[in-house]
Amino acid sequence: MSSIPPYIAELANDNPDKYIFTKHAVSRYIERAKKLSMGMPKKPEKTLQRLIGNAEVEETSPTHRAVRLINNNYRDATYLVRDGWRFVVSDDGKTVITVERVDPAQN
Repeated sequence: MSSIPPYIAELANDNPDKYIFTKHAVSRYIERAKKLSMGMPKKPEKTLQRLIGNAEVEETSPTHRAVRLINNNYRDATYLVRDGWRFVVSDDGKTVITVERVDPAQN
């Protein structure tokens, strides 16, 4: 298992406002939050910034990582989790590609 890149740790702990959420990530968050009847914040990007600010790096098994790589055209990513949400962060350490629930049944 590879170690956490320093820029990911810095962003996750000290500078959460530096994350950039793709339109896809925001729309997936809204879709999944509605599905769970969580209510919809007026500013979902702000809610996402708050959530990811205290997210922790998810340790994944080598098998799970290999499956994710294959499914994502061999683009590596870091997975951060908090309160049942998983944030898929691109290898640039700044761009959140998508937001999903940790429990696949909730996606």
